[in-house]
Amino acid sequence: MRTGLVLLSIFVLGACTTVPQDVAYGPYGPQGGYSELMRTDRTFAVRYTGHARMAGSTVRDLALLRCAEVTLASGNSWFVIEEEVNESGHDLLNTTMSGVRQTQVRDQSNRTVTRTESSAQFSETEFISQYLYEIRCFREKPELSAAKDAAAVVADMKTKYGL
Repeated sequence: MRTGLVLLSIFVLGACTTVPQDVAYGPYGPQGGYSELMRTDRTFAVRYTGHARMAGSTVRDLALLRCAEVTLASGNSWFVIEEEVNESGHDLLNTTMSGVRQTQVRDQSNRTVTRTESSAQFSETEFISQYLYEIRCFREKPELSAAKDAAAVVADMKTKYGL
């Protein structure tokens, strides 16, 4: 009986590591998301910004998913990435804060201690992942090896991330 519980626990803990990350997919908002700009009837700029807990590879995949969705919504079936820009970096938050700042930290004895900082002005930063794709869309499969089938990309990414 005890061996069965141990094996069950190991299985449950192992399964937790295969659950997709905290994926937030949708239009751009406080938790990140996508935006796009139509440049011509066949070219688009698509950007996806992840929240602080999203891995860069996840953000890149979700940007690719949005490219495929934009392609299909524009009446096309194939797209080619003409440019990919990793715009990831540090994002300044709350840059106008001033006054007294209190944070709770653990000391060497593992006790919670409140640290007070007095500052004329300070800012918070966090690292965000962000990708920009410039794409060209086609109704028929182009003679380009890098052409992507939009419907297949949508199906693959939605399956991969449980969307």
